[in-house]
Amino acid sequence: MEQAVGKLDSALECRDENRSEMVMDALESLVQISRECSAEEMAGCELDELFVDSFDKISPKNHKRLVEMLPDLVSYMRDPRNIYSSIERYFRPECHFSVDVAKVVFVIKRDFGLEFDGFLSNLFDCISPGNIEHNIERKLFFILMALGDSSVSLLTAKAFIKKLCSISLQMRSSCCHKILWTVLWIMRLHPMAYAMARRESFRKDLEWTVSIEINRFQPYLFELDILSKSLEGIRKVTGLIKREAMDAKHRPKLLSLANFVFPKMEI
Repeated sequence: MEQAVGKLDSALECRDENRSEMVMDALESLVQISRECSAEEMAGCELDELFVDSFDKISPKNHKRLVEMLPDLVSYMRDPRNIYSSIERYFRPECHFSVDVAKVVFVIKRDFGLEFDGFLSNLFDCISPGNIEHNIERKLFFILMALGDSSVSLLTAKAFIKKLCSISLQMRSSCCHKILWTVLWIMRLHPMAYAMARRESFRKDLEWTVSIEINRFQPYLFELDILSKSLEGIRKVTGLIKREAMDAKHRPKLLSLANFVFPKMEI
């Protein structure tokens, strides 16, 4: 571990024109070693300043790569708020790796008990086809983890379900299938949300609401009606959602995200 930290320190002090790549290589080595070291060994390293310096000294094109590494590293910082000031500017819908930034914030919340006002609202705004298509399984599973907390309100869970169903119509079939599977699991974690798949949830006052806001949206999932005429694999998931929505006996009795997998889509 000391050797890996020393390598990163040396890369940060280097004035070579390739310093950015040298820092990234050193960080990747640190990630690999961190998976083999105990928490006590990692805690003995002064990493906060090194991570903040890394953000300052690598080229902007490498910021996404560093953000993707941080969930493996941030738990070993003494005060993760030090790195938050470097990444918060990317936690916005216009940034194509904003969902990766959200995952770092989520890890900080979970492992350090820190609160970030508007975290779920920001994550909601960052969800778009372009922001989740790359590594979609990893990002959807993260969204599922973020919504799996018992403190998440039913309204918030419903808003995420609605937005995911809406963008599923804009994405290729394989992505749509994964999104619908995620929606099914969000409903399983928040059973009251199953009502969205039943027509009685249609609200006339929201009939012409085009935008989907976290506190205002048409709850009825008409998207499922559209997708029920799609490929067989997609039809099966929409059918499963509606079946579980209509009869609780079809819902699984025990749920664990540890056993969560994305099934292969049937053509």
